[in-house]
Amino acid sequence: MNIYTKFYDFMAEIIRLLEDHTNEDFYIKYRGATPLFVAQMNHKLEEQFPELLQKETGHSLEVVDDERWKGDFFVRLAYFINQCKNGKEDNRLLVYLLHKLDIGLSERILSGDDYLLTSDRINCLNTNGDKTGIMLLPRCQCLWERNSRGRQYGFGLMNDIRNVYYIRREDMGLYELTNIFLHKTFFQGKKSIKFGMSPVINQDVLKASYHEREEAVYFTIDGLHKGNNIRNNVKCIIKRAKEDGVNILIFPEMIGMDELQADCRQLYEENWDVDGPEIVVFPSIWRDYTNTSIITKANASEIGRQQKQNPYQRYVREYNTEAIEDLRPDRKIVLMHIEGVGRIAIVICKDFLTKEYRRMILDVLKATLIIVPSFSTGNFDFRQVMGECRQYDCGVIWLNCCGAMHLEDAKKSNFKDIGYLQFSGKLTDSIGSMSIERQNRCDKKTCKENCLFVCEIPLSE
Repeated sequence: MNIYTKFYDFMAEIIRLLEDHTNEDFYIKYRGATPLFVAQMNHKLEEQFPELLQKETGHSLEVVDDERWKGDFFVRLAYFINQCKNGKEDNRLLVYLLHKLDIGLSERILSGDDYLLTSDRINCLNTNGDKTGIMLLPRCQCLWERNSRGRQYGFGLMNDIRNVYYIRREDMGLYELTNIFLHKTFFQGKKSIKFGMSPVINQDVLKASYHEREEAVYFTIDGLHKGNNIRNNVKCIIKRAKEDGVNILIFPEMIGMDELQADCRQLYEENWDVDGPEIVVFPSIWRDYTNTSIITKANASEIGRQQKQNPYQRYVREYNTEAIEDLRPDRKIVLMHIEGVGRIAIVICKDFLTKEYRRMILDVLKATLIIVPSFSTGNFDFRQVMGECRQYDCGVIWLNCCGAMHLEDAKKSNFKDIGYLQFSGKLTDSIGSMSIERQNRCDKKTCKENCLFVCEIPLSE
């Protein structure tokens, strides 16, 4: 075990202790500490851990793999934590120590050496996750997130660390998390990001079938009409996205097929000497009781797969009831970490409207961008729920498919807007929220063009 991993393990142990023995009132008092008490904390930590702090100033020294840690430093650190655990030291000292460790390790964390060189997937930085129940993760910067995110709505430990953040495993419930770290050069040097959104097609494309089970009606999607139309549209849209300089390309749910990713790969291999969009969220594929969005990089290589977790219900005239989407979800969540954007979650349609799931994405995973591919008869509920994301400085992009207007309970008037974007935090005044209108771009029968709506979001203030 290298010294950095040792530090991450001790940080996780400190976090666990503080989570178990502090509350919001504790952090209110901590943040209101007098200058004298802060000086006393500095002095005490300087005495106990001179390897970590500059003498007299109390500033954190950079943690590098050198001779400072060859002696009994980690023994003293373990003893100090144990003293706090037994109530013999003030827990505010632990918060202050964690803050200093966070700063001292900042260069190492920003380098990405612990999570980018060997693999783009890590469980967490620490190795004692099973023991502590804490997943310690690098905190990729989001350039529209305020430094005080969440402080106005509650005090907690997360307000006092900047370079890492953590997830309590108990807060994940039945869900398993996969963290994917995209290289920090993904959007490096860019002053803005272009999002491309396409509803793909406005024709009736779903082949749905219905069955009864346990005195309820369920539906499955057994294939697609107009499959060649969808393939041709998606290929044209990807080409247009490349020409328009789109960085993240988003498609709706349910109208996907395996051939789309293969088509995209062929485009890259045969026609392009320059990569297209850095991230593509393909139309989700409904198959074998799963509804799965495939996310790829610019060269069409797969980043990850996100399944829909909560079933949608649709009115079926034949049964005069709301049939349930017959999903058997995997209870897995993919979280993409990208410097400049922060943490991206793909939250498919009904998942975004499900309160407990949405709150986990916001409160537990600390997502800074939620992408919501949909196949829905309306937009009102999505717009209402998007407002909840403002206080979290979390951007939301919701995209529908025009083909959903052919569902039995659909109203054409609900399809004037086919998508919405909302950005808050530092972008509240410059971007705020906007709608994507479809009314002038297609007629009632067939698509006049392969629609691609492009929105540019600044990455600098």
